[in-house]
Amino acid sequence: MKVLKEQAQVLIDTVFWGHLTTRANLRLRIYFFLTLFIIGIVYWVGFFSSGSLLLNTNDWVKEDAYLNTLRFAQINNEMPWQWSEPFYHNTDKFLANPEIVLTPDIIFLRWVPNGVFIMIHVIIFYMAGFYGSFLLAKKINVRFVSFFFFWLLFNFNGYVTAQIAVGHFQWVGYFLIPFFFIFLFKFAEKTLEAPLFDKTSVFGMALLLGILFLNGSIHIAIICAVFLMVALLFRWTMYPNVITSLLVGFMFGINRLLPAAVWFPPKDVIGQGYPTIGSLLDAFTALRLYNYSIQEFGVWNWWEYDFYIGFVAFIIFCISVFIALKRHESPFQAHLLKAGGVFILLSLGNIYNIFNMLHLPFVGIERAPSRFIVMPFILFLIISMTGIDELINSYGAWVKTLVVSALPFAIGELFFHFEFWRVQYIEHSLQNIKNPVILLVPCSNQAYINTVYISWIVSFAALSLVLLFFYFKRLHASQA
Repeated sequence: MKVLKEQAQVLIDTVFWGHLTTRANLRLRIYFFLTLFIIGIVYWVGFFSSGSLLLNTNDWVKEDAYLNTLRFAQINNEMPWQWSEPFYHNTDKFLANPEIVLTPDIIFLRWVPNGVFIMIHVIIFYMAGFYGSFLLAKKINVRFVSFFFFWLLFNFNGYVTAQIAVGHFQWVGYFLIPFFFIFLFKFAEKTLEAPLFDKTSVFGMALLLGILFLNGSIHIAIICAVFLMVALLFRWTMYPNVITSLLVGFMFGINRLLPAAVWFPPKDVIGQGYPTIGSLLDAFTALRLYNYSIQEFGVWNWWEYDFYIGFVAFIIFCISVFIALKRHESPFQAHLLKAGGVFILLSLGNIYNIFNMLHLPFVGIERAPSRFIVMPFILFLIISMTGIDELINSYGAWVKTLVVSALPFAIGELFFHFEFWRVQYIEHSLQNIKNPVILLVPCSNQAYINTVYISWIVSFAALSLVLLFFYFKRLHASQA
């Protein structure tokens, strides 16, 4: 019995703190991965109270109207061209709104209420994000405990929970950002010495942008596109991959972009980013409620600044990033770190608004500069995994003890944020808004209809051409 206990201890220790060496270790680690995967699903089911939502607070009112329209259109076999009256974004042209979810899973609206669909949709994207996170961890070959830290902070931080909590449903695209960095790292690796076109990664990046546009995650898509362009400034050899992926990705998304550019009313209200360095630190460590607002933050409430991870996780995060960068353990090139630094600057004060004054294409889409902080955070969170690995390599047993002691506190702090930002909790705390009754009406604006049709034809044509290219490429390779 003692021998079996010792063997079990060694096995668990290897799975948590070591690198895989045997199939038994791999099988056991898979069980731990599945456990984390299921915990994440349970988290989001609880966040949405199993779909039992009123959807009558904040931006959930407009999302409820969008989903009702999509359900009505499907059941009655009617194109949702136009509403009976303008709503929210001051437009009645439904398909010109780039924030509406149009992914294939909207077919579930035929059978389930809006609250349940929202929960299912978020879980689908969480599942995709979990796989992307797993691929990232596999790529840099980190220990399970390092992946656990990434999984914890990536999925449950204040940025994604606060945005979704107040009805920014399009922010579900956040979960796909790990794939963005996977493809970007490929760009960097392939162009280390000279420009080299990587067809698979380019198509992957373009398809990712297309999916984000289709999901209505136009803000996430534009943030990713801007990060690509900034990274290109510091590593020009990536230009074949970056430019091609942006062109093809925007062709995939032209079905959302062109109607919006022609028929969606522009927004004039531009806020500011984090007004002080102190407020940026507060974003990561201060647990504040959905209705927190102070004058220095201007037109936005706290959900546009919240990036809560808690004190314990913030300390671990900073130490692990410092160790990784100091000891050059990070496998990622300096130009990506420089791009992350630029994005930190864009998220502060009115720096981004200077660029907005230039009236460059798509720059005006992002009206809350604080949102830019998401890209450097995830980049440095990836780097922190290598830092935790290095700490374990260098300091061994006492680091393990420290991490095991600290993680329960980190989880507890995030749980408090979950409790205060659950959708049902907000619905019970705020004054309810009366959900509007908006009907679909026949559309007589032929120019608008033609714009939508043409944009979707272009998107399908672009996707078909790319798929044919890869098909014939594979066919040619099999015959060679």
